Amino acid sequence: MPNFTLKSDIYTLEDICVDRRQARNTISGATFSYVLKGSTPSQAAPVIECTTAGARVVLSGSIKVGDTLTVKLESSLIELEGEARVAWSQSLGSSRQIAGLEFLSVRRRHA
Repeated sequence: MPNFTLKSDIYTLEDICVDRRQARNTISGATFSYVLKGSTPSQAAPVIECTTAGARVVLSGSIKVGDTLTVKLESSLIELEGEARVAWSQSLGSSRQIAGLEFLSVRRRHA
């Protein structure tokens, strides 16, 4: 089974892959940062997959399904900034988790 290294942790293919039900327009090479509504400062997060509708990212801290985040995503082609809802999460141990985000009200700007 292949392993993937993300920062200093190792995840198996089952940890990061889910069934895709339809083709998606993905954004590659993106940087992502977020702030949990009502807290500071902004935190960077590794991006697993990102589209213009949402993202799969690795978050730190006590994020729960339904939480609203202020997010910023930048790539060479597009910049998104606004709010996202945590649609689902999967614990990776300690205080890290993979989370599925749904972009709610984001401003899009093409680079």
